[in-house]
Amino acid sequence: MSLPLIALPATDLKVSAFCYGTAEWREKSEADVARLYDQFREAGGNFFDSAHVYAFWADALGEPERLLGRFVRRDRRDRRDQVVVSTKGGHYGLTGYERPANYCSPDAIRSDIRESLDRMQLDCIDLYFLHRDDTRVPVPELIDCLAAEVAAGRIRYFAGSNWSRKRFTAANAYAQRAGKPGFVASQPMWNVAHFIPPDSWDHTHQVLNDDPAEIEWYVQNNFPAIPFAPTVNGGFADPSRLKKQYDNPITRRRLAAAQAIAKELGASTNQIALAWLRQHPFPVIPILGTTKADHLIEALESANVKLTAGHLASLA
Repeated sequence: MSLPLIALPATDLKVSAFCYGTAEWREKSEADVARLYDQFREAGGNFFDSAHVYAFWADALGEPERLLGRFVRRDRRDRRDQVVVSTKGGHYGLTGYERPANYCSPDAIRSDIRESLDRMQLDCIDLYFLHRDDTRVPVPELIDCLAAEVAAGRIRYFAGSNWSRKRFTAANAYAQRAGKPGFVASQPMWNVAHFIPPDSWDHTHQVLNDDPAEIEWYVQNNFPAIPFAPTVNGGFADPSRLKKQYDNPITRRRLAAAQAIAKELGASTNQIALAWLRQHPFPVIPILGTTKADHLIEALESANVKLTAGHLASLA
């Protein structure tokens, strides 16, 4: 198969219909991950996502970025088509991941960008995400910092992960007034399930979930979403794995609808969940985080699944 390419508005980037996430790459051997990388590339995938924070939980901080850089450098020597590299920085501190209190300050962002480039041994990051927002930092400071990184050639474009529409709107309004580049994409947690945040929920997470005003903003601005957890962390393939935050009547109803559609179309429920995301009226490029070859094939083949208006209505 050959995945279609999607032009990201406000950029010259053309990315594959799916992005391959590297968060769990440390769970496999380098040889196994290299095979998965090649499998994705052979299917027409050209878009990869990583983060400064990845693998700290496995006592291997930075290893996904190092592996990604190694594979990309080899790939760019061997092929004429371009790989689009994205990574993230500006995440708050965690046990085992020491960070400054002002984790999204311009100094912290600049440091993260340089460390990520050093790990990947690349000259430039195609799409750089702020991993979290910190509303203590005024958006002009963030735009000025990131625009300077673009001007210096260390990043080409920038985006926000776990950012709200209000902060995107404010940041891009300032960028337009100042004649500087603005945010070009979002990376929210988003899927067809209904998510109910627990009382202890991380306030810096942004979930694009059943909020008509939030979705309408993306539609009106044709603003790309590159969602993580697009298949409900495996909960649609195996309902026994549904996390407590997803296990509610709305999710169960949508799961039943997805199962019925999957049976009708000869597809899997994961494929239905991915097709649902991709059929929104603005660019949506789901991030695939699997480290299993058969699961990767299944996800990629969902590019051929087309849902009808009736199907979409039943999943609403």
